[in-house]
Amino acid sequence: MNLLIAYYLAIFAHFIFDFVWQTKDISKKRMLNQPMLVHCLIMGVSSAAIIGFYYQSLIIFIQSSLIIFVTHLLIDMVRVELDSKLPKDSPKFWQYLGADQILHTLVILVIFLILQ
Repeated sequence: MNLLIAYYLAIFAHFIFDFVWQTKDISKKRMLNQPMLVHCLIMGVSSAAIIGFYYQSLIIFIQSSLIIFVTHLLIDMVRVELDSKLPKDSPKFWQYLGADQILHTLVILVIFLILQ
């Protein structure tokens, strides 16, 4: 597997677990509750599994999982805070969602770039 394929797989895992397999409890994220922590843990493990597999390293898997977990939690907490101040039909919601996803994707990219 080459680096670009590994990166695309990690991003694909991120989108699958961030949208497709997200439960209703998790989708109603609130600040630092159990569903939010579980969601961020799943996000960390799912994308980091690809990274760890690519580099054939348990240490890299653990480090990547922690980095993705913490950054995903921080990014999502900021987004929840921003979303809470918006009316339900605000177009800003989609801008915040886009920024949220770009930041998550950049975290994964930076991990791959640092490990090269």
